[in-house]
Amino acid sequence: MSGLEKSLRLIERAERGNVRIVIDYWHCYTSGVTPDDVAKLDKGVIYGVHVCDSLRFDGGIPDESVLRDVPTGTGVLDLQDWTDAVKATGYEGWWSCELFCKRQQQQNSYLVARELKALMDTLVQPAA
Repeated sequence: MSGLEKSLRLIERAERGNVRIVIDYWHCYTSGVTPDDVAKLDKGVIYGVHVCDSLRFDGGIPDESVLRDVPTGTGVLDLQDWTDAVKATGYEGWWSCELFCKRQQQQNSYLVARELKALMDTLVQPAA
């Protein structure tokens, strides 16, 4: 059972309207959840989305400090696939771009933010 399935069971058992999940691409990827799994979700269970990337993960215990040390958009995740999966649910809430790349954290924050905003605009833009 994936972390997503466990989360959905927990939400169901909580019987509360205010318990939802954040779709985090990296956590989904390293726990074996796929974009197809995400696309099948009811939009009502999604609280927010963390757009992030990863280096290749071959299994075992994921080392976040190593796997997430990559600029968002240059890792192994197909960010458009993941984003399209979330959008397929009808979700229209908040999206957050995560920054774990140590090199980017040391660069000009304005330039990094501008690049990430452009990436987010491209990914999340409404369908024409």
